[in-house]
Amino acid sequence: MSIDRTAPSSFGRTFGQAAPAAATTAPQDRPKAQWWLNVGYEVDYPVEGGGTEKRLVSLPTGIPLDTQQPIKNNSRNPTYAEFIGARNNLLEELMAKAQTMKPGEVVEVPLMIQLRCVNDEENAPAAPEKNSFVRPIFG
Repeated sequence: MSIDRTAPSSFGRTFGQAAPAAATTAPQDRPKAQWWLNVGYEVDYPVEGGGTEKRLVSLPTGIPLDTQQPIKNNSRNPTYAEFIGARNNLLEELMAKAQTMKPGEVVEVPLMIQLRCVNDEENAPAAPEKNSFVRPIFG
């Protein structure tokens, strides 16, 4: 199955608003980050004179940390509000640690990496007889 990534998104139909604009800011126009999250794996690298040192083989681009903003948390759904609160707390905790670091210092962070593919496929509408929200209003 192939997904047509050039087709218009159903975001607006689903959520009743326009799809978010693509990031078109040129790298030189973006705020300069001081703290970064780098994703990769660690290897033992041989050093001159014998022995090894740990080196991170990371993706070409890190995730800027200090240019991120907390998510607005005004949900009426208590479970979702707690989830957003936890996400904002994660950002706060990382920034609090980052601000205590000396220049060039590296700290390992016990986080999980998730690889995700955007799902642009549309679901077929449920048949009325199988839709739990449908009920007859006359009769």
